Amino acid sequence: MKIKTVRRAVAVCSTNLIEARDKLRKIKPNAKTHLVTIYEHADFRGANSDIYGEYGNCDANGYRIPLTYSWRNNLSSVQGFNDCNRGNFTQHSDNNHSRALELSARNIEEFNDNTEGIRAHHG
Repeated sequence: MKIKTVRRAVAVCSTNLIEARDKLRKIKPNAKTHLVTIYEHADFRGANSDIYGEYGNCDANGYRIPLTYSWRNNLSSVQGFNDCNRGNFTQHSDNNHSRALELSARNIEEFNDNTEGIRAHHG
């Protein structure tokens, strides 16, 4: 089934497979992609919020996720989904301090209740 879909798409886009592949990569998916779930407490407990992206799964560039004031001061753990297996965390109290953590992270260490934003990515 997938082969038929790809062949049909290639025929529509181009006779050159490389050009067709590049054009297909630029197509935006219709559905939003679940990137991360952020949690109020360690071990994925407490209030939580799902974060979605509009451009598919995480890649090396990933997604920048700015946090609201409330989440900056209450974030304690993060689960990653759809290839979001790394998170670059920036401290709220010291924007010069950032560090990459594996996702999912049951405890975000020095970023606990002190996170300005996250760049969720694959890496």
